[in-house]
Amino acid sequence: MATILYVDDEAAVGLILEDTLAQSGHSPVGARSVPEALQVLERGGIDLIISDYRMPGITGLEFIQLLTREGYDIPLIMLTGHASIEHAVASIKAGAIDYITKPVRPQQLELAVDQALEFVRLRRENEALRKEVMQFRNERQIIGDSPTIRRILQTVSMAAPTRATVLLQGESGTGKELFARAIHDQSERRDKPFIKLNCAALPEGLIESALFGHEKGAFTGAIKRVEGAFERANRGTLLLDEVSEMRLDLQAKLLRVLQEQEFERVGGTAPIKVDVRIVATTNRDLAMEADHGTFRQDL
Repeated sequence: MATILYVDDEAAVGLILEDTLAQSGHSPVGARSVPEALQVLERGGIDLIISDYRMPGITGLEFIQLLTREGYDIPLIMLTGHASIEHAVASIKAGAIDYITKPVRPQQLELAVDQALEFVRLRRENEALRKEVMQFRNERQIIGDSPTIRRILQTVSMAAPTRATVLLQGESGTGKELFARAIHDQSERRDKPFIKLNCAALPEGLIESALFGHEKGAFTGAIKRVEGAFERANRGTLLLDEVSEMRLDLQAKLLRVLQEQEFERVGGTAPIKVDVRIVATTNRDLAMEADHGTFRQDL
């Protein structure tokens, strides 16, 4: 049913694990230490890991950290010889999907393995459904099957998973906002905010406050502190529509946010850190605008 890697330095425990897993129809693979386990993982094909909490050299908790650092997205059940709530909490907090105590009871092990594998199945199914929904949503929004459209959609799918800032150039009405939404929906930020700000529609005096927010009393009528688009888009995506309409002094501040990922509210002095992915659109030729001095070359 599944290929399960068990990691335990005690030979007797390893025999129990292997026998129980084999009788349950699984394919067990044993390792006596974390370095040995990592060699097994490099070969691929592991569906679940069962690891001892206490091992010489690298502990079970350190093993979880290694798995995360190396990019292994494999659920892990922790084994401990100490029925302690502290060890259970530490294991779950570190990323273990479950924990069981020694001496290992076959029935308890089988139940924990079945639940872990069901979790894996549901997670994979959920991810597959999410991809189908995203594909369906994009197909519903972006209509067309020409070679050009297919080429653009392929570029979107390549750019979306990255952290890169994206500039979409095209005439008004060509669907730049739809492509911006597609980039967000296909990125790891898809469950986070997607904030839109039209730089051409806002009065010139309000753009800075709309971008960065303002403190109470920053200007006449500022009766309370207000968060700007960058704060509201934290950990998500900010769409700057018609970015070419932004005045030069604000372009300098935008450049700083792109470089430093921090800004100050209007009337504020404390820097605010954010994690925002920028997608900008324009219906102008920005290279030409830069040559004319109306758009910053470095931006």
